[in-house]
Amino acid sequence: MRLAVFADIHANRQAFSACLEAARARGAERIVCLGDIVGYGADPEWAVETVMALVDDGAIAVLGNHDHAINAPSETMNAEATAAIEWTRGRLSAPQRQFLAGLPLTRQEDDRLYVHSEASHPARWRYVRETSDAARSIEASDAHVTFCGHIHRPALYSMSSAAKMTSFVPTTDVPVQLLGGRRWLAVVGAVGQPRDGNPAAAFAMRANSPIAACLMTSRPRRCGFAPTACRTGWPIACSRGGERWRSLLGGANLIGRTLLAAWRPGVAVLPDVEEQDDFAAGFAMEHVAGRCRFRHLAQAAWTKRIHGGSRNRLL
Repeated sequence: MRLAVFADIHANRQAFSACLEAARARGAERIVCLGDIVGYGADPEWAVETVMALVDDGAIAVLGNHDHAINAPSETMNAEATAAIEWTRGRLSAPQRQFLAGLPLTRQEDDRLYVHSEASHPARWRYVRETSDAARSIEASDAHVTFCGHIHRPALYSMSSAAKMTSFVPTTDVPVQLLGGRRWLAVVGAVGQPRDGNPAAAFAMRANSPIAACLMTSRPRRCGFAPTACRTGWPIACSRGGERWRSLLGGANLIGRTLLAAWRPGVAVLPDVEEQDDFAAGFAMEHVAGRCRFRHLAQAAWTKRIHGGSRNRLL
């Protein structure tokens, strides 16, 4: 069976739509969502409704920390994440909130375990940053493969029968055999908010072969807003609704335009925007000669320049 595994959708409608389309084009027979359906993004109602429909059709979904915060406010989230959750909470219907509240922390199916953060203590929302974190998760389960997200960066870890760990970053569209003599932890990357220096939305596909299961990380290539060639699909701040983003981001004046027009590696270009107000979506902004460039804060802290003046601002 071909599995398509998605994590950290974060209410990014365009990114998730592109990933679903790409997965189905590659023959996906089963969908798995590893949590954080909401948070940050501008289309939480659509995202939850879409996952609900997928689950009705046989998909698997587990709980992420942002999903959990909708019904149980978190004291550990940063200010931007908290603001997004408060806005999101007001957008969701009661059935949508109930759906999120009912998601399990983990789900095991055959030789696979699905979890948002990691398997040793799923409700602590720990990140898998290095091999020691991966080893702790692998040892907490008897699954051949554990799939997780949460850190928004794809990675693949394995443990031998002698408890020796290996790790590497998977290459896009290059299959990796998940050999039976080892146990594996696959961190699938993020659909809606990549943090690995590559703005392309990421997901994973797993397929059985005569030798072993194979895992492949994919990043769909798609452009919908500009005639120029896009490197990829839809990263963190993509939205069709300028008004919706304005309400979420505290007054960003987008003059009714689509938020993103074209993507380059690591840089988004938004042409012909005449005015910008404070923009707080996890990006630093630089206003130069009538154009705005955005980079994710994980890459660099940029200076924000507005109409000839300048000031340092970490968003």
